[in-house]
Amino acid sequence: MGARMSNETESESGEDEFVIRLEDGSLLGSAISGLQKMIRRGMEAEALVLALGMLDSGYGLALARRLPIIAAEDLGLASPEAVAQACTLCITWIALRKEQKHQPDGLPLAMAVMLLCRSAKNREVDNAGVVIREEQKRQAGDKPHDIIERYHELIVDSHTPRGKQRLRKIAEERNVPYEQLAWEDFYQTGAQLEPLKQIDGDRWSHRAYALFGLDYEAELRKGKKTQHEKQ
Repeated sequence: MGARMSNETESESGEDEFVIRLEDGSLLGSAISGLQKMIRRGMEAEALVLALGMLDSGYGLALARRLPIIAAEDLGLASPEAVAQACTLCITWIALRKEQKHQPDGLPLAMAVMLLCRSAKNREVDNAGVVIREEQKRQAGDKPHDIIERYHELIVDSHTPRGKQRLRKIAEERNVPYEQLAWEDFYQTGAQLEPLKQIDGDRWSHRAYALFGLDYEAELRKGKKTQHEKQ
């Protein structure tokens, strides 16, 4: 007996006209909501009951699509490796499903659920989105155009039409090749990294900067000084 879709009209319980249920009669929406709550609390057995219930009822795709969202929302920056692994397991399952006429074995999804339950958790990614959007609604936060205008010289560089036009004009005024100026602008401004992790002395970075007459270490010091002054 597979999953059922009911044609019941809206009942006193407030259910929609079309209600998707699992094999045992549970609402699919409640199963998805419950799954996330169990994962948040590390309740592995309970989470697996709900996940396997969705799979066995033919809703593996709904599960595979939901788990990456749960991973980013509730594990986030605390366990980025686990988030990536869970996403890979879900993508793999979806790829297998496309190749087969029937729903594939659910072990990759079960493993993803177990991985999420056992991993460290942090909701800062989701909370950051809440803060940005809510402050914008209250007219108290930045919007895209505010950022673009505030960091205009940084953003409008040689990778944008306006930036190319600006740099070509400067190149003509200084009587220097445009390509040279574009690379200087990129390395001195656009390519600054914070925080930077140098690997094995960053030998390729030194050579790249030297090609355009720039001192890699000097540009790093300049970038750190500018960052400090802004703070």
